[in-house]
Amino acid sequence: MSKTRPQRPSADITRDKILQAALQLFMQYGFAGTSMGKLAEKAKVNQTLIFHHFGNKKQLWQQVKATILGSVKASPINSEPKNLHQFLCEVIEQRVSIYTKCPKLKRLISWQKLESTQNKQSIISIPNSPISPLKWIAPIQFLQETKLLNPKLKPELLVVWLIASIDGMLDDDLALFKNNPRSQKQYINMLVDSLAKGL
Repeated sequence: MSKTRPQRPSADITRDKILQAALQLFMQYGFAGTSMGKLAEKAKVNQTLIFHHFGNKKQLWQQVKATILGSVKASPINSEPKNLHQFLCEVIEQRVSIYTKCPKLKRLISWQKLESTQNKQSIISIPNSPISPLKWIAPIQFLQETKLLNPKLKPELLVVWLIASIDGMLDDDLALFKNNPRSQKQYINMLVDSLAKGL
């Protein structure tokens, strides 16, 4: 049985150069607006090396996003929360913490929202990430099984609703929260209370 050869240091350097260039271009132009030719030029590598290391542009986008997520330290959501209030507080706190620590991720996700439906499904999520919103489904199901949350509600739709509610604060077009932590705390409390009553 043959052993796979470890990657050479030069290959690691090339891979990192491509990732750094891809991050800059994806943040500036989004997924659709970044061409592989532009990326090769920015990274100062041959286009074939990009395909060799990452397969295709969708896989590269996922790897850039996974690399950013890997650098973010955030508490995972309890898979068996004591109640709905605890779950909502953990979800909101985690998402606010991630975006506060990592504005690059917020920018990539903003681009994702602008992408066409054709691109969106293949670039949108990193399901294995411990901080992916897909990880909220298990605690939602647990709350439903323990009669702490309406079992008729579809968990995936609740995740979408939660993301939209939290991201409204994080987008902050009116600058209500950026310089006023007190307003942010008030909004979070109001959000938790409203969501808890609504559910």
